[in-house]
Amino acid sequence: MSDTTDAIDTAVNTGKTAWDIVMDGKAATSAKSAFCSAIPTGVKDNELSGWKSTANTWPLKVKNAYGVDVIDAEFAYRFNHSGVTEKSPGSVYMTNFTVYAKKVEVLWGWSLDVSATVKGKPINIGSAKKQIWAVPLQVNIKYGSPLKVTNSGFIMVAVGNGALKVQ
Repeated sequence: MSDTTDAIDTAVNTGKTAWDIVMDGKAATSAKSAFCSAIPTGVKDNELSGWKSTANTWPLKVKNAYGVDVIDAEFAYRFNHSGVTEKSPGSVYMTNFTVYAKKVEVLWGWSLDVSATVKGKPINIGSAKKQIWAVPLQVNIKYGSPLKVTNSGFIMVAVGNGALKVQ
């Protein structure tokens, strides 16, 4: 590269922008194949290398007024990070970011729905010369009984350097 004008200055999401994780109290089997990415524009897949993987799980347990577990679920996320290209030395990218249900148990009379939606475009949280690309994913959770429904959500940001930030 002769100067910084050759550097890659944009990344695109090459995957889905929204998917169901749990619908009507059942794990959506297609969620494991739904993913989003921050891949550099104009770079072929074979020009990216150095990929590493990050994965983890977290539980969701809901008890009723009598202390009985009415919802017992386990969710997982995974993504590949640290992807590099010679066209933009020092910059890192991420791909295959997914969130899915590993286990879902919902007692009769209770409901659970969980979805994931990409919040905007991939973002560079690094500098112009050393870009660190990230994708924010909004996870929405709705659960309840005929007497009460609870809505909550959070944003998970998968980062090209391997970090996962939860907001």
